[in-house]
Amino acid sequence: MVKFMKKSKNIGMGIPTPKESCDDQKCPFHGDILVRGRTFTGTVSKISFQKNAQIEWERRRFIPKYERYEKRRTRVWAHNPLCLGVKVGDTVKIIETKKISKTKNFVIVQKLWGINMLAVNAKITRPLPHGAILEVCDNSGAKVIKLISVKKIKTRKGRYPAGGVGDIIMASVKKGKPDMRKKMVLAVIVRQKKEYRRPDGLRVKFEDNAAVVLKDDKGNPQGTIFKGPIAKEACERWPGISKVANIIVWKLQKIIIKKNQ
Repeated sequence: MVKFMKKSKNIGMGIPTPKESCDDQKCPFHGDILVRGRTFTGTVSKISFQKNAQIEWERRRFIPKYERYEKRRTRVWAHNPLCLGVKVGDTVKIIETKKISKTKNFVIVQKLWGINMLAVNAKITRPLPHGAILEVCDNSGAKVIKLISVKKIKTRKGRYPAGGVGDIIMASVKKGKPDMRKKMVLAVIVRQKKEYRRPDGLRVKFEDNAAVVLKDDKGNPQGTIFKGPIAKEACERWPGISKVANIIVWKLQKIIIKKNQ
């Protein structure tokens, strides 16, 4: 028996129709389900086999006693249509619908953007805690930076944040050009003294702790020239850095050196 794909319908609210098609009855574009009610934007943290996706986002709650705000995280389960091609780490928009199952009354309707930071196979040891001093190996104008916080990393309460190769950090410029000094910048750690282990058993370490300054949170470097070798893990996670890097440490017997055209 041949299944015919239904024509995609417009659900309104300025949400575009996906290019792909599916035969899911619970899809808001190709099925019979209707959307209405609350709308949230969050990140996909988990995907199960039954077309379920866990969406989470951070919110702030005011505490009158201390007159401060605290961060809280909300997690909800939503239906994941196959036509959207959502993966873990993507930022999506969900809309409330009728009760789909025991734990689901939301459905994903739009994929806003994909994940910027890719996964790394190596077991990276994070030896650079809060307050660590790193050298900058590019021509952005900064020479020495101080690590303030590590972005996109989960840890337990009371533990100081620490970073390793491939992590994106928030840092303050300690030495450099006058227009860069005492500024807060985003950076990616590309070298570390502490050795880390790769899946093939190879252990890698460098002579210094170095980072590259970024111009945005998508991994695009601010400088145009990198000094010294760059770890493979940092290039795999941030494709923008691999385009500028001249020396990439792949293996002990294989070091990729790009020729300047």
